[in-house]
Amino acid sequence: MSTFKKYLIYFSTIGVIIFCVGEIFSIIIDGHLFDAMFIPFLILGLCIFIFPMSAYFSSIASTTVIEVENTEADIYSNIEKIAMQQCKRTQKTKEEGKIIYKMPDPLSKWLTNPIVVKKNGNLVTIETPKAYESYFRQLKKESMEKSL
Repeated sequence: MSTFKKYLIYFSTIGVIIFCVGEIFSIIIDGHLFDAMFIPFLILGLCIFIFPMSAYFSSIASTTVIEVENTEADIYSNIEKIAMQQCKRTQKTKEEGKIIYKMPDPLSKWLTNPIVVKKNGNLVTIETPKAYESYFRQLKKESMEKSL
């Protein structure tokens, strides 16, 4: 499932919960259900909330690839420090030549893309969400400065 669809489901659920809470307050205060004229405004309000929020957060969570030269002995420990401390990815797994850093809770794990680290010859390839790209770009910049 694409990241946009995941965020669409997530924010739709939030919109429905907000609607249900509002409806409960309407029943408690007025003693009756909402008026039929309220439905188009409800749908418009949900669309104004759901689609922009889903588009914005899915664009931040989309994956980008960064290649860093493997010039340092501790490049993997630097990547792990960034992933664990700054990106809050506390679950680390190794599989088929990849190191994968994931979020700890099930909702975040489903909603966000993991950080994947692979070795390609003299390069280390990092697949990361765009929100964390700046941390790994800094690591790439430091790696290039050390090689000069």
